[in-house]
Amino acid sequence: MKKFLSALTGLAVSAALFLSFALTAFAKEDVEIDVSAAEEASDWGQTFELTADVFSPLRMSADSQVKIEFETDADYEKAPVELIILSWDNTDSPNADDDGGLWVKVAPLDFGDGEAVFDFDDMAEAYGTKDFKQIKSILIGDTGITSVKLTKMTITNCIAEEDLDGENSLKSVEIDCKDAKESKNWGQSIMVEYTDFDTTRMTSKSQIIVDYEIDKKDVDQAPCELVFQSWENPDTPMADEDGNVWAKIAPAEFTDTQAVFDYIDIIEAYGTANFEKVSAICIGDAGFCKLKCTGITVTNCTDNGTHKVDAAQNSSEERQEESSEASEAVSSAAETEAQQANTNAGSDSGSGNVIFIIIGVVSGIVLAVGVVVIIMNKKSGAAYDVNSGKFVSKKKSKK
Repeated sequence: MKKFLSALTGLAVSAALFLSFALTAFAKEDVEIDVSAAEEASDWGQTFELTADVFSPLRMSADSQVKIEFETDADYEKAPVELIILSWDNTDSPNADDDGGLWVKVAPLDFGDGEAVFDFDDMAEAYGTKDFKQIKSILIGDTGITSVKLTKMTITNCIAEEDLDGENSLKSVEIDCKDAKESKNWGQSIMVEYTDFDTTRMTSKSQIIVDYEIDKKDVDQAPCELVFQSWENPDTPMADEDGNVWAKIAPAEFTDTQAVFDYIDIIEAYGTANFEKVSAICIGDAGFCKLKCTGITVTNCTDNGTHKVDAAQNSSEERQEESSEASEAVSSAAETEAQQANTNAGSDSGSGNVIFIIIGVVSGIVLAVGVVVIIMNKKSGAAYDVNSGKFVSKKKSKK
């Protein structure tokens, strides 16, 4: 019996340590930037420039924020500061001009008395992609309301420099097509929902490569088309009045057996680089032949996606019920463990009492933390508000 209790205690402690490790293994660090070179700016000038050689924008994670403090010489009701992303010779962002230049402004997510916060999501939306590799500088400027001088700058939840390569390694993803069927007359051979492949894993380097079988030979037009579909009210001008999108993309290259779709063409058709509400991707025929999808490969993907489900899909009553059930589960578990400890208090030795108390405490901690994780994972996000800017011209299909 004592051996069993000892093993059980060890298991509970191990579970607590494992859960603690799981919650902290991917912890990021906050980086405070030296802003001693900041100068007073006015009339839409810049008070400070953070260049990529001083701080690599690739260190920013999806949870990062740029938090600043500043001095002004007048009161204000609107945001007196803005963040600017600068790039040149850019081949990654769809918002670059014909020469590859970018000068995009980002409004603060929040601001107050001498403080402002800029969010990673808004930066990515304005820049046009979450791949920050070609960003040259991040600047802080005034918005013409009052003069501004930066006094502090902190970038939160950054990837450690030693982990940068591993966090940003990209990989190709093979999508299971065993359920694909033959389609014709602009039908769909396969639908891949975000639960099977999250399109937010794509980067500016990504291509979607589709293999297929058709009943034609030596085709002179693309037999295959890609559709980015959403029914989640995404923030794109391509959404209809019901919040649905059906965006068709023509391949950049094709043969009788394969088609290649480019990231930039997908953005143009979908209307935004924000794929967090892409519900599914579909592969279908182009109307003049029968087609069956035999394989889908998405190149240069990140390990994890950030698909967001509209908060409206989970009612407040459901969330309250989940929270209530979670609280009852924690209370019940704690009460059960306490009763077990008290029941054994009169019959077991002092060491046995200690063991039961440890089991109760550790089990309660593990369960409570687990419930918190479950609840947090059920939180939904909100759509972006930042304009994507212009799109580059769409490529023609090649024979």
